[in-house]
Amino acid sequence: MAQEIFIAKSSDIKDGELLKFKYKGRSAVLVNTKGNFKAFIDYCTHAGGPLCMEEGKLKCITHYALFNPETGDAETLPAPLNSSLMEIKTNIKDDKVYHLNTIVFKSKK
Repeated sequence: MAQEIFIAKSSDIKDGELLKFKYKGRSAVLVNTKGNFKAFIDYCTHAGGPLCMEEGKLKCITHYALFNPETGDAETLPAPLNSSLMEIKTNIKDDKVYHLNTIVFKSKK
């Protein structure tokens, strides 16, 4: 079983909010979209800029590319439109969000 590492209490992150945390020494983000929690490496697929949450989307603060917070998929340029943020596997137990110290690998169709 993967090692669970505590990130935050789920009740502390409101819908549409983002929380920054460290994942293996790198900046990462945890987002809440209607009670669905996802974690991603804080690194835009275009030029590596950091992310923020704006109007329900993850947004690169450097060049303004938008990403779907439920999938991590790029939705606007300048991020390559077939790219995705690196997702970190998470688990929720007893109002606590953990990351499982694992990146989720997606296959593109």
